[in-house]
Amino acid sequence: MKTKLWFLGLIFSAFLSQAQIINIPDPVFKNIILTYSPKIDLNNNGEIEVTEAEQVFVLKIYSNGIANFLGLNYFKKLTNLEINGNNQLIANMDLTTMTLLKSLSLIGVTAFLNITKNTALTSLKITGQGIRALDLTNNSNLKILNLSRNQLTSLDITNLLGLTDLNLSDNQITALNTINLQALNFLDVSKNQIKSINVTGNPALLNLKCRDNLLTSIDLSNNSNLEHIELNQNQLTNLDISNLSKLKMLFCARNKLSTLNTTANLALTQLGLGYNLLSILDLSKNINLTNLDIESNNLTSINLSQNNKLELLATPNNLLTNIDLSSNVNLTTFYCSGGNNLLSLDLTKNSKLVSVQAGCPNLTQICVTALQNTTYWLKNAYASWSTTCRPTTIWDGAAWSAGIPNSGSIAIIKANYLTTANGNITCYDLSIGVGATLNVPVGGNVTVANNYVINGTSIKCGTIAVTGTTYGQNTTYQKITSAITGPISVCPYQTNAAFNVTSNPAATYTWTIPSAANIVGNATGNSISVNFNGTTIGSQTVSVIEKNGCGTNNQQVNLAVTVLPAPSVSISAQNPTCGNPPTTLTATGGATYVWSTTSYNVGLSSTTGNPIVATPTSNFGYNVSVKGTGSNGCTASATTSITPGVIGTPVIQNIIPGNSTTKLYGMTIGDGQYNKGTIFEWNLQTNVFTKKQDFNDGFSADDADEELRYYNGKFYGIKSWGGSNNMGILFEWNPTTNIMTKKIDFNGLVNGSYPDGSLLLVNGKFYGMTSAGGNNNLGTLFEWDPSNNVLTKKIDFNGVGNGASPISSLRMQNNICYGTTQGGGSFGAGVLFKYNISTNFLTKSIDFDGISKGSMPNNAPVYLNGKFYGTTRIGGSNDVGVLYEWDPVSNSVIKKVDFSGSAGYYGGVTGLSILTVFNGKLYGVTSSGGTNNSGSIFEYNPSGSLLTTKYNFDGIPTGGLSLVGGKFYGLCKNSIFEWNPTTNVFIKKQFITGAGSLVESLSDSYICYDLIPRNYSATITGSAVSWNWTMPAGANINSGGGTSSISVVYSAAAASGNITLTASNACGISNSVSYPITVNDCNASSGPNPRMDMSSESIIQGSNLIVGFNIYPNPSNGVFNISLENSAPATIVVTNLIGKEVLRTNVQNNTTPINLQDNAKGIYHVKIEGTKFSKVINLQ
Repeated sequence: MKTKLWFLGLIFSAFLSQAQIINIPDPVFKNIILTYSPKIDLNNNGEIEVTEAEQVFVLKIYSNGIANFLGLNYFKKLTNLEINGNNQLIANMDLTTMTLLKSLSLIGVTAFLNITKNTALTSLKITGQGIRALDLTNNSNLKILNLSRNQLTSLDITNLLGLTDLNLSDNQITALNTINLQALNFLDVSKNQIKSINVTGNPALLNLKCRDNLLTSIDLSNNSNLEHIELNQNQLTNLDISNLSKLKMLFCARNKLSTLNTTANLALTQLGLGYNLLSILDLSKNINLTNLDIESNNLTSINLSQNNKLELLATPNNLLTNIDLSSNVNLTTFYCSGGNNLLSLDLTKNSKLVSVQAGCPNLTQICVTALQNTTYWLKNAYASWSTTCRPTTIWDGAAWSAGIPNSGSIAIIKANYLTTANGNITCYDLSIGVGATLNVPVGGNVTVANNYVINGTSIKCGTIAVTGTTYGQNTTYQKITSAITGPISVCPYQTNAAFNVTSNPAATYTWTIPSAANIVGNATGNSISVNFNGTTIGSQTVSVIEKNGCGTNNQQVNLAVTVLPAPSVSISAQNPTCGNPPTTLTATGGATYVWSTTSYNVGLSSTTGNPIVATPTSNFGYNVSVKGTGSNGCTASATTSITPGVIGTPVIQNIIPGNSTTKLYGMTIGDGQYNKGTIFEWNLQTNVFTKKQDFNDGFSADDADEELRYYNGKFYGIKSWGGSNNMGILFEWNPTTNIMTKKIDFNGLVNGSYPDGSLLLVNGKFYGMTSAGGNNNLGTLFEWDPSNNVLTKKIDFNGVGNGASPISSLRMQNNICYGTTQGGGSFGAGVLFKYNISTNFLTKSIDFDGISKGSMPNNAPVYLNGKFYGTTRIGGSNDVGVLYEWDPVSNSVIKKVDFSGSAGYYGGVTGLSILTVFNGKLYGVTSSGGTNNSGSIFEYNPSGSLLTTKYNFDGIPTGGLSLVGGKFYGLCKNSIFEWNPTTNVFIKKQFITGAGSLVESLSDSYICYDLIPRNYSATITGSAVSWNWTMPAGANINSGGGTSSISVVYSAAAASGNITLTASNACGISNSVSYPITVNDCNASSGPNPRMDMSSESIIQGSNLIVGFNIYPNPSNGVFNISLENSAPATIVVTNLIGKEVLRTNVQNNTTPINLQDNAKGIYHVKIEGTKFSKVINLQ
């Protein structure tokens, strides 16, 4: 493996040394643990260690404000855990390690829970959390389960055979299966949406709560042990409790029960049946009743003579006319408000009463004793507390003769009665019930000594004399007048039109008005006010019928009313085309007009003329209204809005790329599920890092220096090792389906072996190189067609003639491919070549020679201002590489910079310095040297040949720079970084184990030569009628030209520049905005980390010729063989990535073994001392 894995090993070792301290990042949680009693922090070091956490068996936390429970999972020995009071969403509630946990209580804790590992649980309480689902399949030992106040819609509990207590109240459950729970004692499913429930399989049930559901029936025939039942707020129409002899409490209010038999329930003490349809109720057997609530039923009588233990009685809103409480001597609370017909109430036997509400509407007297304190008791306004109660006489069908009832009685009229001829009646109180009528003939007299109450239809046509307050005395009734006074014509929207008839005392009036009108205020008096709504025009009628006090309906009186038509008023005006000039407005449809406006920015030439001129004072739109009056006096209004024409210059707010989300992709090595590396995705906007694929043995990730190539919605790449022949592969990865497919196995002679660098996409085909294989085993240049998966070897490298062992990528410039090899050529130091795809002809352009031009070029050079620039890994004056300039016209090379480890530019260990062009300068990275000896970012300005170190790394970079949106992105050993060349600000964005360079998929500010349409649209304020787009060279509008949204395709000749939009309005005024575009050669690759050379290159040492320098096996687990075809004396030096020498040995013969088994895994350099050449080995 490379040093990437060696570096990770150091991190992992450091982590293990601190593993005994538990990371508890939440300050509130940590403070609770540190101050917990009994003490957990036994060594008082202000931290909780693993050994300390494992000594805690009971943990109870009562606190708000905890947002993160990270660290709780180390309390593995807990048997009891309680968390209460945390009312927010929290993270890291990991209970999977607590396999001994027996009791868990979470109240008001909102978290994602997994209790499948807590198989020892016997008690579980999770309330007020809002959970929607919970898996209990592994929790068969549960006896107590409380999941109230959540959002469950269903729950599988069929495996909880030992459950005794179950509380699922206040959820959203529609059905529940408890048939197997024979040990169940307590069941609460209140406040759900249950339509039916089967409890026949729960014979041990003692307490059943099922209120606030949708039950229409329930079978309790197999639940003879029930003592407590709550079924309030359902839809029950019947309930059979005849077998429940142990029942003590039954609450079944707000249902639809019309009958209920409680004669078998002798143990019953509390009965709640309010708001049902009961008309009869037999309580004679329920002698133990203490509480009875029968409010709001249809009971006309109730017998409580056997219920002498009764303490609370509620009877409001029934049809009771009498109630006997003389046997209920223990009564403390009595409610009898509203709806009953009680006239008298006797409470003299109820000496223990504390609270009374007796608001029955007909009640006139309440009999009490002198010792009872009625100060805080409530009654109606007509009733009085009396210690001397009068008898009550009720007439129900017999005629009422003069002098009856006697003067001291209370008379209750329940039905229709006719008095004797003289109609003389004398009584103390008089109550006429609902629906009853008392006819008093003219000349007859009714004398009431105290009060009278009329609830029904009381017709008073004679004289009623009341010695107390006088009601309706000497009332005279008259017939209705013969005419209605009011307007005979109205406008369609007339308001408050008054219609009247002469007032008749105690009479009522029924008015009928047109359907297109409504009465405002009192509708039954002798005078009404009417608003017309304008929907009906023409002849209408207003009429009234009077009903006088003697019950006689007088004749209907009508008044004809004509609803006049309103004028049809409108405004005509012409909206301006340009600007906001004065506008003429003309009204039609009326005889006279009144103009107005609510807009502050306009003046009117007249308010009564026609036409008028509106003159705006600003460039904003405005409204003008007119009210026109027709010849009939009716009015109508109209409003028009004047919108300015084009005002000023159209403002282009911005140009928005259609694909504004930028995602970068790269590869890691030595990690992932199979320790073979991964493919990852990093969202530049959200900074979210996602692993997408794991490499396995079939997709070996020995190295991740190669970049992925994006084409047609998929990524393509090569790996130097792995595959069927262990000679490398070419693969395809689909980011949409996340499927990775091996496309090609490299095989050596036929198509090459050990592919390196990255792929080049040209006209739908990919081009790349292998570092070995082919006819000369010095590498190949190949073409691969993704449409048919055919790979064709195009070039065999031959050493001196065209180079050897290429490990770089190809670069396309002006329809010609450029590349380099690390060996071969006239000096064995590599070459720079040109390759013409059309003619399949490769030409060596430059031989690298060591000091003057450098050795082992990193990659294909980049093009800037007519010349090419590149770097080498070694060579130059300091033998650590150079930056060179190549003029393709004169075919000459000039060394521009000698890298120097001491100067911080380049350490000479691995070459990463592929150059990136930005704003006329070149940027690259080094892998060592610099302030921290970990490499640096450098800038080279061809104008002046000035190289400047911009940033010194503190971790070795593993690839080149990717330019996105004016910033550079790259990978170090443990992070993704961002560097802004303008501000020189460096930020670590994500911590990963990465390698190679990042490559971008699809973004509209970072352009690749892939012919993928990119979308751009503009937001424009102000009116524009034409849009003209200007594109950089090589960028062509694919669709949308002449509109505000376009699609652009970038050819291989595309250059960076600005997309410019010019928008013009109807007045010919225009404005322009530009959007910068960075065009990148997405086929460029980072510099390689060389790993293996299969060439047989010649090396000159002094006057001796060393031939066939090879190392095998490579990679190896520790023992490598160095092969030289001759026996010339030589010294081998092995160094690690930071330049430290780990081995020095002399060449013994043609094959010399070296053993590195005692060294850390990673990348090492093997160099023949005294030469300019070295090789890289991989220790795994």
